[in-house]
Parts: sequence; C-alpha cells; structure tokens
Amino acid sequence: MENMDNPVEAIRSAFIDLSDSVPGLAVSENTVYDLRISNPILVLWLQRLNNDIVNTIPRPPNPFNSQTTLIGNHVPAPIPWISSANEYAKRYLIPHDEFFVTFANYGKTRSGTRASTHDRRAKLHVEQKQDALSELGIDPEQQIIIPLDGRIRERIVHRLTAYYLATRGWVVSTDFLYLPQLGRGTPDIVAWRSPFTEAMKRAGLIRNGALIEELVYLQHLNRDISDGSVSLLDTDPSETLVGEAKGGSRSLGEAHRQLKKYLDWDVFNSGYCVVPGYRGNKLSGAGTLTFDTNGFDLQSDRTQHHVTEDRQQFLESMDTAASQALLCGLSYSSLINLATAERANDLDSPYDLAVKLLDIDHETIINRLITELQKSS
Repeated sequence: MENMDNPVEAIRSAFIDLSDSVPGLAVSENTVYDLRISNPILVLWLQRLNNDIVNTIPRPPNPFNSQTTLIGNHVPAPIPWISSANEYAKRYLIPHDEFFVTFANYGKTRSGTRASTHDRRAKLHVEQKQDALSELGIDPEQQIIIPLDGRIRERIVHRLTAYYLATRGWVVSTDFLYLPQLGRGTPDIVAWRSPFTEAMKRAGLIRNGALIEELVYLQHLNRDISDGSVSLLDTDPSETLVGEAKGGSRSLGEAHRQLKKYLDWDVFNSGYCVVPGYRGNKLSGAGTLTFDTNGFDLQSDRTQHHVTEDRQQFLESMDTAASQALLCGLSYSSLINLATAERANDLDSPYDLAVKLLDIDHETIINRLITELQKSS
C-alpha cells in the first residue's frame, strides 16, 4: 500500500486529475487554500464535507427528501414542485463568484484519546485556517474548510470517486432514497449509462457525465444547449457499475467482501473496490479505483459478471430518478403545463400531479427542459 502519510497531497493530486475535465475547478499553489472554485455545483458537493465548522451556508437540500408513496409503485416518488434547490442556489451559491477550499489536517490522534481532546485539536486547526483565509480577504461564506485526522475519510473518497466516474461519462448516484431494494445492504456508489443518459449529453444538459444530485441545478450552469429536439436512440449502449468505498486506513479486501454481495444482485456489469493508496493493485472478480499522491489509478474490472433481466428494470428505475431530478429545475407552472399537455385540467389533487409527472417519458422531459433553458438564456 502506498504511503498515505500526506493525505492532503493525495487529495490535491486527485483534484488535479479532475481539473482537466471539470470546469471551474483550479488546484492552487497558495499555501493557505488548496482549491479555487468558480463552479457552484462543486460547492454543493464539497459543502457536505465541512462539518458546518466555518462556512455559514446551510447544507444543500436533497432534491429527493420530499417524497410520496404512489400506490402500486415500490420506489417513492419525488415531489419536484416543492424542491427548494432553486431557492438555495439563488440565495447561497450564485451571489458568490468564487469559493476557496482548504483541507485542514490536524494529524492522527492516539488510540484512547478523549473525544473532547480530539474535537479541540480539530477546532483549533480549523480556526487557524479560517484566520489565514480571512487575512487574504476571503469572507467566511466563501470558505470551505474540511478537517482531516491524518487519514482520507471514506466520505471524501466517496465524493472524489463519484466525480471521477462522472468525468468518464457515467451518471453517478451516491444517494439512495430512490434506489430499488434488490437485496441486503446499500452500495456506496452506483453509476450507469443508458440511451437516456446519452440523450442528456446530446442535449447539452451534461458534458461527460454527472452526479444525479446535480441535475436539479442545470439552469444555473453555462451549457451549450441543443437548438432542437433530442431523441433517445435504441442503439446507445447500456451499462451498470457498482462501487464499494473505504477510507485511507482500510484495505481492498474489506471493500471486496462487501462488493461481492452487490454483484450477486445480477444487475451490475462491473464492480470496483474504491480505496486510496493501492495503485496498480488488481483483484480477481472486481476492478480497483484508487488515488494517491500521483493521482487516480483505474484497474478495469475484466470479469464477465452475470446479469439478468432485472438489470433493465434497475436501469429504468435510475433513469426515472434522474428524469425526476431534472423536473426539480422547472417552475411549478411549467410542471402543471407538462402534466396537462394532453388533457387540460386533468388534475384533481397533488397526488394526481405526482402520478402524471412520474408517467412522462424521459424524452419529453429532456426536450421540455431544453425549451425552458433556451427561454432563460
């Protein structure tokens, strides 16, 4: 295992790899901060990692927190018209042109150290970083300080990996409020490609790939939106991927043992163990995705995993979740118009609206969003 005594440098190296494909991300040579961000979507992603220690911006809303259970449907449906994503973006993200991210590594604590001592060390180190950023004229609202205890925590591995997969053309999910229950446990990362995700690329809604949680914020990004309608093509390939992530002090073997049970669901074409510090390591029956001070390293999963017809149902569930996320970016009046396009005033209750929106095909949703974004540009 690669020496991971310098977790900040390993994280910075991973971000350097990402910066080649992710607009609005720059890794800084400044000794006070590590990242300079002008992409508000990245702020959503990193904001969840800072423990609310410094930054006064509240955590971003999850677009699927507002749900309803539809009769005959085993996956809860989101309620797009009460999503607070747009309001959050306008109030907290758009007013700031740039955000500054620093990783505050306060070092390892000895086994048995009191939690209060641990917390004091973290707080002191973060306050020192905050003071240094403030001396540069950076307001607290623009500071994201992420504490490290000498290790790369699992949730950082989780987020870095998700963005890495997105830059390689996958639509990625790290939140499973909408994941169909296929077996015991919940994977850390699910990613997929399908005619729907490829159509989103042709429409200009996403570049290479995306995190599904980002899809509600597309109207706040600069995109080269298609000037015409887009069709879903049956010739586009479909593929599914599952990943099990562990923090910097864990092993590939631990990840592999958990990954096996998700591959047994028979819906994933490939599986990856995601643990930092294992460059060049290969496994039997799974791939590895890792990073260290030399950046990312991907060892492909070359196993022909068995998949059943359940894979297509799984793909449809994920496509539906992504299309409903797109709907969260539309106004209430647009949602009503979309739901009543064929029969005006065919809504007796909010439940009817949820049913109608869930039944709208993905191609129609993409093309409606294209129209809305063209109007606002």
